[in-house]
Amino acid sequence: MTDPNLHHAQQLKGHFESALLAERQGQFGNALQEISAGLAICHQLELIPWALDRAVFYAVQLGKLEAAYIYLHKLMRHQPVAAIAYLNLGRVCYTMHKYAESAENLEQFLTITANADDKQIQEARNEAHLKCAIIYRDQLQRDASLHHLAQCPPGQASTIKHSMFTHLLFGNYDKGLEFYEQRNDENLQLFSQPTFAYLPHHNLEKYYKGEDLSDKTLLIACEQGYGDCIQWARFIPKIAVYCAQVIVEIYQPLHQLMAENFNDPKITWVIRGETPPAFDYWLLMGSLPFGLECTADQLPISENYIRLHNPPLLFPKQAGKTNIGLVWQNNPNARDHQLRSIDIHELRAIITLKNCAWFSLQRHNGDLLASGLDGIIQDLSPLLTSFWHTAAIIAHLDIVITIDSAIAHLAGAMGKKTFILLNYGADWRYGDGQTSPWYPNAHILLRRTQDDTQNNTWKNTLKAINFD
Repeated sequence: MTDPNLHHAQQLKGHFESALLAERQGQFGNALQEISAGLAICHQLELIPWALDRAVFYAVQLGKLEAAYIYLHKLMRHQPVAAIAYLNLGRVCYTMHKYAESAENLEQFLTITANADDKQIQEARNEAHLKCAIIYRDQLQRDASLHHLAQCPPGQASTIKHSMFTHLLFGNYDKGLEFYEQRNDENLQLFSQPTFAYLPHHNLEKYYKGEDLSDKTLLIACEQGYGDCIQWARFIPKIAVYCAQVIVEIYQPLHQLMAENFNDPKITWVIRGETPPAFDYWLLMGSLPFGLECTADQLPISENYIRLHNPPLLFPKQAGKTNIGLVWQNNPNARDHQLRSIDIHELRAIITLKNCAWFSLQRHNGDLLASGLDGIIQDLSPLLTSFWHTAAIIAHLDIVITIDSAIAHLAGAMGKKTFILLNYGADWRYGDGQTSPWYPNAHILLRRTQDDTQNNTWKNTLKAINFD
């Protein structure tokens, strides 16, 4: 007769050995299945922490964060809590958007390891400080964020990048813009690619470094996205005061809008890719605020620094209704598409409002027909052939509702009543999550509620839209 205890021990051993074998073979799904089966029958208290630790590892490798979260909490109940457990739980919570719990556990890890001098622990502490700095920044806790940033290695790209974002968000432009100037350092790679890499035809020896421009021609080169150029365009007339002539190299879709809007004999607009007229120095457009020593309380703000004179009516505006433009999706090919997009079905929460006419202001509308909402939201993409045409449409709208996009910048620059829907931890230029110092007429709706962020929904955020 088989000894039941022996049989149980053999079963347990089989599951754990199979898990380790699958781990060595990189088969983490099988490993998690075996370790979970072993945990289900394990009564040996000394083995449970080890098995839970492996289960956490396998779940993380598989991207099963909810499972990792549960296993970590079980692990912390079965043994005296080690520093690494707080670190791992902080990491998992951070990825799951459980930011408050993440910060709590990372702070515990930092407290426990305060006097550690092990190299790996120091690297983990750097990671914990940076994550805490980002969490507190996004929660608008300025001092706590800066405290943790001060503990991060000063020369690392991540430290510089998030110091830049933090100082700019809280209006400390002298430091923030100084950090921003390091975006072109090829060794740091603060952005996906150094801006200079896009400008091989410009001589770096002619890059403007503060020389007298009173009798010189300065070329200003566009950079980054269309929205960035719209935001920085307000500085063009300011820099032109100090120059004999200014040449602005701009992306083709923006050219007509900018050339007509900033109609000044001293300013010449050329399309990126074309050979510009002769110039003495050149400067990146995003460096204008730094060069002009811009501060938060001295922004060149106008409610409509982009304006069209007598724009034609290009779309079927509906009389007697509130005509509203919508942008719910970023470019599907963009790296941050998911972070700056809303599922079209979530718009049902607002498009049922009475006496409203809805128009899509985005060029990618593949999901509109599939959603069944094409009978409510009219697709204007065939008309959006340039930003001039888009501006002409916006000029005749009553309201624009948009995610973080070039349209957000354009509508804001035109002084249109605009609701900008932003993900948790949005860009510094949108301020405190309610108003933007750059676009006074914009209403910032930041997806901050834990329910919305953790469940990847915009339900509560959309409820905050008020047309009154």
